[in-house]
Amino acid sequence: MTGIHAPGGRSIRRVSARLALIGVMALAAAMIYVAPAAASRPANARERSGLIEATHASKVGGLNKVPQSHYRVADQRLSTVSTNWASARLVATPAFRSSFQNAVVVAVRLAGTSQWVVVDLGSADVGCGIAPNKVLADLFKTKTPCPSGGIG
Repeated sequence: MTGIHAPGGRSIRRVSARLALIGVMALAAAMIYVAPAAASRPANARERSGLIEATHASKVGGLNKVPQSHYRVADQRLSTVSTNWASARLVATPAFRSSFQNAVVVAVRLAGTSQWVVVDLGSADVGCGIAPNKVLADLFKTKTPCPSGGIG
């Protein structure tokens, strides 16, 4: 007895095996050539402005009491994991380098708005226990943003 044949005289089993092999090869190629993980991106002008305003107004670390002339807000970045999270560096102006310590802030955008709120400030483990580790890893370009643990 002969097997069932597909058009062109090939057996159904042979066609299925070839399709399965092509599928496996395509999957392997996709795994090899997968694009690298997204990295945080620079804030646009509107986002920069919002982050600067939020930083100067923040009660976190008493930033709202530090004169704006003492530091500048630089390198504002948004996470590509969640664009509701951002970071920025606080850099002392030349006249205050001996009295203002450079730091980093992590901010979150309030749901449904374009308003930013600073949620943490510091020079180590910034955002740990507050923002998701994946977001912090993205913002700070590291695999282990919170060596002491953090949140998932």
